[in-house]
Amino acid sequence: MIGKLFGEKRLDFSKRVALTGEGIKKQGYLSILQGASIENVLVDNLATDHGRIISGNILNGKKIDKTGYVGFYHHQLTVIPEGGERRFMGWMEPGFKHWSFSHTYLSWLFPRKMYQFDTSLNGGVRPVMFNTYYDKVFPFDIMPVQLLKACIAEEVELMENLGIYEVTEEDFALCEVICPSKIEWQEIILKGLTLLKG
Repeated sequence: MIGKLFGEKRLDFSKRVALTGEGIKKQGYLSILQGASIENVLVDNLATDHGRIISGNILNGKKIDKTGYVGFYHHQLTVIPEGGERRFMGWMEPGFKHWSFSHTYLSWLFPRKMYQFDTSLNGGVRPVMFNTYYDKVFPFDIMPVQLLKACIAEEVELMENLGIYEVTEEDFALCEVICPSKIEWQEIILKGLTLLKG
């Protein structure tokens, strides 16, 4: 926008966004106006009436409604089916259609299979468990579980020793996805970072 303002002497509020997710019939790129309602964009393009519309991606985007708008820093609009339906046998079913990082379901025997994701948590909030799952998806050489607990306890010195200055909340998105405890990692880390700034 700034480049076109000085280079071409005109204001350009258009932005190119990607329409993604299983809740969209026709995926692709679309040119929209910054701050305009997405209602016209989604007309006749929703694959489900019960979908969650996200400004951004599914890992760290923001939930919006049908009359909302794409965030200033987002270049993606994602729609995925709403979950929340209880399954017949819960975690005891074989789960050939359900993805699982921890090998809870037998679907891990088919690594190339494509899965349909929705907003289901697949369980409730539980205590934080020490395991090596997080180390497999965390991009830095720090201890994510210990850092999370330091942020919860608001131990500033421990947070600094564990490397809080090297990360942002988005770095913990995959930890949140695979978390067997269903904990909102990004929100907790953001509170820790906010505590340090204040």
